[in-house]
Amino acid sequence: MSAQHPILIAIVGGGIAGMSLARIIAQEVHATSSSSGSCYPFSITIFDRDLSPSDPVQRPQGGQLDLHADSGQLAIKAAGIWDCFTRKAHYDAQGWRVDDCNGQMAAQVTEEEGKARDKPEIGRGHLRRLLTQDVETVDNVQVRWGQKVVNIVSHAAGFQIVVGGHEETPDSKVLFDLVVGADGTWSRTRELVSAPDPVYSGMTIVETNISPATESQQTSAMVGKGSYMAVAFNKALMAQRNADGGIRVYIALTVPETWATASGLDWSDPTITKETILNRFFTQWSDSVKNVVRDSKSSEMRLWPLYDTLKPTEGGRWRTNLGATLLGDAAHVMPPWTGRGANMAMLDALGLGKKMGQALSGAEEFDVQQGKAEVLESLRKSMREYEETMWLRMEKEKDENRQSHHLLFGEDSPKSFHDMMKQQALPQA
Repeated sequence: MSAQHPILIAIVGGGIAGMSLARIIAQEVHATSSSSGSCYPFSITIFDRDLSPSDPVQRPQGGQLDLHADSGQLAIKAAGIWDCFTRKAHYDAQGWRVDDCNGQMAAQVTEEEGKARDKPEIGRGHLRRLLTQDVETVDNVQVRWGQKVVNIVSHAAGFQIVVGGHEETPDSKVLFDLVVGADGTWSRTRELVSAPDPVYSGMTIVETNISPATESQQTSAMVGKGSYMAVAFNKALMAQRNADGGIRVYIALTVPETWATASGLDWSDPTITKETILNRFFTQWSDSVKNVVRDSKSSEMRLWPLYDTLKPTEGGRWRTNLGATLLGDAAHVMPPWTGRGANMAMLDALGLGKKMGQALSGAEEFDVQQGKAEVLESLRKSMREYEETMWLRMEKEKDENRQSHHLLFGEDSPKSFHDMMKQQALPQA
């Protein structure tokens, strides 16, 4: 078959979802074409605003992720990096503890119990580096680092990718046949499919960290190797052990969307700001819990307003655009109360990647122009099938996320959370 008219695929966003998708497509094509003996020529270009996957000035990558056997782990295997993952993952960091505002334990999973749950943890940044290492040596995949997509223009013959800060790039005059938006909460790709923007969930997280040098023995015992949370009165203090031995701390507050600017807090002075937050919001909390925040002497502080997309049955579906779709946070961002956001993004990549890879490698030998049209139609069908499966799955996922929010931040919390955990531990009839 002539390779003069390959199918050009653009992935906007080189995070966990976008990189997983590219690798899974390439792996599926290789596996399927090895048996079928055919593959339509294609090229995948990933656009990402970071200068490199490990550039020190890039955006914060967040804390630890626990990858589940029925989602994230399946995607890791399909992406071909399972052995690398198992060498980096932490299987002894799956324990956690939930307290009330007085530091009294409400629920716990010990480290030994956690190991049996098969949800190994890995730093978000580490996982991204695993997915990006050697990615440009993968056949038919290239990455455009340092190129922030500011617009995508739909033409009759394809999609034009517009990159900010670059008057002309190697791809500025290229028309891509297919576009996948893996570009996060404020996706530029979302406009292509007329998907509604996310809405503010009502909560904001203030994030900071504790270095091993400033960690007290009390905090060390509370967090252990895993995670800690104290919840009451519609707010929470959370802490999570990182792979480097430090602890990432999250202060979750029920506040208006404009709180960060309207609060009058001096965000340039983290020490005073953290103490002011404790005095304003946590007066009824014990010092043993508040000291988790006080142990943080770091000048690093990040504001994280939590957004949520609508459920599919509430208007979260979008108008199918021939040749464009979304995955991960671009498709269904949600607050982190079930801890499955990254797993759902990787499950998106798995479902879409396998379907697209099979469409490309199932191509028969035929006239180049007619062949491309047929394969493109098969790929578009794959996108539509993926969307229907994803919407069905996310309907349930959104319901569970809302339920978890209610159990954690309702009037009866953390007792309601304890009761749920106790019920789940009972033998099922």
